Amino acid sequence: AGIASNNGFIDIPAGTYLVDTLVVSGEDKPVVIRGAGKHSSILKSRTGDHVLRFTGGTPKLVVEHLGITGSHAGTGHGLFFDTNDHGANVILQYLSIQ
Repeated sequence: AGIASNNGFIDIPAGTYLVDTLVVSGEDKPVVIRGAGKHSSILKSRTGDHVLRFTGGTPKLVVEHLGITGSHAGTGHGLFFDTNDHGANVILQYLSIQ
């Protein structure tokens, strides 16, 4: 669904996407995940697990302009951070999380 470039930018075009867990690891590089709008680009859990799972530390993480729908019946979350070493450089803005 998304297109990643060499600089860690992932663009999620408008649409609703049923996804298995999308695992994001910055591997010490900045990561930006940007949708077309919180009501336009929607990621929904297909399996009941996490929608976006962040592993490892990233020097900067930005998630914006997305709708994220976790499972209401499963054990997953919309956003899940495996570790706390993401630091203070996490920016979550213009999101709709259910």
